[in-house]
Amino acid sequence: MPAMKYRRRLISTENLIKEGVLAQEALLRSASIEGTSQIGWKLGFSSAAAKTRFGTSRALVGFLLDKKQIPNNCTLDISKWVKPVLEPEIAIYFDKDVNSAEDLFDSVSAVGPAYELADLFAMHENPLDVTSSNIYQRHFILGSKNSNLRDLNLSHLSATVDSQDIPDVEGFVGSMKDLLSDFAIDLQNYSRKIKAGDFVITGSIIPPIFIETGKGYSYTLDGFEELTINIS
Repeated sequence: MPAMKYRRRLISTENLIKEGVLAQEALLRSASIEGTSQIGWKLGFSSAAAKTRFGTSRALVGFLLDKKQIPNNCTLDISKWVKPVLEPEIAIYFDKDVNSAEDLFDSVSAVGPAYELADLFAMHENPLDVTSSNIYQRHFILGSKNSNLRDLNLSHLSATVDSQDIPDVEGFVGSMKDLLSDFAIDLQNYSRKIKAGDFVITGSIIPPIFIETGKGYSYTLDGFEELTINIS
């Protein structure tokens, strides 16, 4: 057995995540040198199957950069990607600085739809590699916001993804309150900070969509504008 693989088997899941967070911090430092800033966060691998696979008890956390945001109804070239996927998600927005996990829920100001595009370039088998890759993040699209939903009671919300009706947007990904609790644990464990104006996209409301060139995709969260993207 290779030494690195053997070493990872001996390290606890939490320590693997911690190593991944340190790798993310190095990526953020490099991005800052290149003139790119973090503007948000992302959650991933929160489904029961993913937690079983990685031996985790909560969603994994990554970051979002300003230069990775693309406009709604754009055309994106994925010709150099390995295994591109599209994920319809829900974004939670914050209007206050958050200095402790206890403040997180009080700082929620709105929710809205989001799209994330990721490239599953490798099938990693542990949370260190997944977190170190920033959970495969490539681009994201943000939609409109609704401050009336800041209490995060979203079980009544439905959505349409392409031609598929989703009667409960929390049915696959889990409740937004539970996901935000996962996020709060990560913030506390690794001294991450939320700033006023930040947001977090909370994971795909359905299994990731494997996208193809020459096709268009759409996502409508009940009561919000439609998100669309064309793939070239």
